[in-house]
Amino acid sequence: MHFGPNMTPMVDVVMVILIFFMSAAGFVLTEHSLASGLAGSSADGTEAIDDPLALPPAVWEVVLNAGADGGARFTGLGAQDAPLESLSNVAAETASRVGTANVHIALRVGASVAWDDVVRAHAVLRDVGITRIAMGGAD
Repeated sequence: MHFGPNMTPMVDVVMVILIFFMSAAGFVLTEHSLASGLAGSSADGTEAIDDPLALPPAVWEVVLNAGADGGARFTGLGAQDAPLESLSNVAAETASRVGTANVHIALRVGASVAWDDVVRAHAVLRDVGITRIAMGGAD
């Protein structure tokens, strides 16, 4: 005698959902996972500590916000409400002054900034040679 509901259809549905999510996980685009070297770690993600008494490197904050014209503007690295197109020059000047290994950027992004501008700012910083970029939302 069989008592209770038949569990076979429920197990079939759960397996189909599991297969769907496993196959959909492979479609994550590269711009959704920007390579970031967080402050305090080396490029390969491991801590690089030679001198335990050494001070940690300074972290520069760059804040991206949407301008009145709709284009992205940034504040940081000595610039105030500058257009995103000038980020390359400002970042290159800072990196040449202190060396790219000593430049750690905290990229803060406002809620109304387009994702294309965030990716472009990240790419500009990487093109200059800055590899330690932490990303987060602006307060």
